[in-house]
Amino acid sequence: MSSIDQITEELILNSATNSSAIANAKKISQKNGFTKLRRSADNTLIFGECSGSGKNPYYSSADFSGDAPVYRCSCPSRQIPCKHCLAIMFDYLSKKDNFIVEDVPEDITRKREKIAKRAEKSAEETPKKKKTNTAAATKKLKKQREGLLLAKDFVNDILTRGVS
Repeated sequence: MSSIDQITEELILNSATNSSAIANAKKISQKNGFTKLRRSADNTLIFGECSGSGKNPYYSSADFSGDAPVYRCSCPSRQIPCKHCLAIMFDYLSKKDNFIVEDVPEDITRKREKIAKRAEKSAEETPKKKKTNTAAATKKLKKQREGLLLAKDFVNDILTRGVS
């Protein structure tokens, strides 16, 4: 299990999809765009509410409970991580004491359970052996041999009679 303590500027920069997302995230962080900053007691999750262009805030989080970070945000952006997820990580780097310890939100707990069940299920499943259709393989091999014999006859014909 990872921890939010692994958040570094390098991690944020490497996670970003483009440079404009980083620039916008830094602006959000500098302007204190997050109205609520929270972290889990086990230090695997940071989450918060960020004021956006709509009337409702965006709910952003960076989850470090698995092998790789999982970024979630309610904003309409299709970038993962979006500027809000990057901004909350910048906030964590710069103002660690502003993050209030709170229980992991129920929706994130459910999503974590889904991921765990999916991983458990895929670990249990053994790859199924593909049955080979011997009749089809035999038929294919026969056709290939016929083609090779035809090519051999064609080459021999050209060599004995010539091209014309």
